This record gives sequence, structure tokens and C-alpha cells, in this order.
Amino acid sequence: TFGMSPAVLTGHRMHRLLDYREEASEIRGPRCQPHRDYGSFSVLWSDHLGLEVFRQRIVDQGADEFCDEWAEAPPGAAAVVVVGRALSVLTGGRAFAPEHRVVARPSTLLANRVPRRTALALFVEPAKTQILHPVGFGDEHQ
Repeated sequence: TFGMSPAVLTGHRMHRLLDYREEASEIRGPRCQPHRDYGSFSVLWSDHLGLEVFRQRIVDQGADEFCDEWAEAPPGAAAVVVVGRALSVLTGGRAFAPEHRVVARPSTLLANRVPRRTALALFVEPAKTQILHPVGFGDEHQ
């Protein structure tokens, strides 16, 4: 807990069932717009692909070249944990809160259709009244 009360990280918890209906594959755009979560972290379980995380990938380390890209969440993962903005603030940026979205992935089983996607999200965040500031890290964390 980085030397702070567990209540700072987990003052509030919320479960949400996310239900994306089946739709035609020619419908364009994300099913959930790109965003960063507010809280400490989110745990996501889903029955279909579609979660993507925006990342900056090093193309040439010597030339400091980077490539921005949307990366698909690992297929077959039991769950995905996403860091939120609050944890990023509390760790002084050591934990990065990535932008993420949900996109439509056409099914090989449904011709010209994107299957229904159901996901369960657990959002863990500090209490809304909690004042956030970076927590000091000892030398053992550097």
C-alpha cells in the first residue's frame, strides 16, 4: 500500500455489467470511446475480444523513435487489470493510467455481424473526498 492506509486506494468499489449488443459489422467506430479510468485500478472480465489499450512502443531505442498504437488485450486472459488516474497520481506517475477503448470485432461465426459482448468491471477508487498527492518511495523502490 506504499505506506498509506488501504482506505486511500480502496475507499469505494463499484461493479458494473457492460452489455454491448450484437450489431452489423459495417457500423463504424468504437463501442466504448477512448478514456482513462478515474480510480486506483479496474479489473475487467469479458466474454469476447474488443478491449484495446493505447500504448507507445519503442521502434528504435537508439534514435528515440516511438510508434503510437492501439494494442489488443491478451486473448484468453482470465481478467485484465487497468491502472486508473488516482493510482498514477499516488505513485507519482510510476503506475501509468493508459487510455483504453472497446472496439467491434467481427465474428468468424456470425456473417457480417459483431457478436454481443458482455463484460463485468470492478472499479476500485479512493473516496471522492480523498485528497490525492504522490506518496514518497524509499530507496528500495527505485
